[in-house]
Amino acid sequence: MEEGSPMRLVPIAALVAVLCVVSTAGLAAPRRDNPYHCAQLANQLVHYDGLRARAASQGNAVWVQRFKGKIAELEEAFKYECPEQYNEGKTLQQLAELLKSAGRAALAFFTMGAY
Repeated sequence: MEEGSPMRLVPIAALVAVLCVVSTAGLAAPRRDNPYHCAQLANQLVHYDGLRARAASQGNAVWVQRFKGKIAELEEAFKYECPEQYNEGKTLQQLAELLKSAGRAALAFFTMGAY
């Protein structure tokens, strides 16, 4: 075999192809409805919502906007990757809003509008 022959490049090309496949195998997107991934996304949503509330209480509008953007990004990922939990969460959010408004109405009624 000559030094620059094409036959000598075949094993090298095969090795490069195998390395490319092995190196990208771990980069695959997580499976949809993976419970651990969904739980991680849900925890991140709760975390960033708490940070957004804290930034709002401190009057930092720039950080509020950044956290709103991050929350929207995470919600979109959660909606796509965990559709069942997303729908359940939206139903629970609506129920929580209903209970909050009922609580406010009851507080106003029983305190005769003082609160």
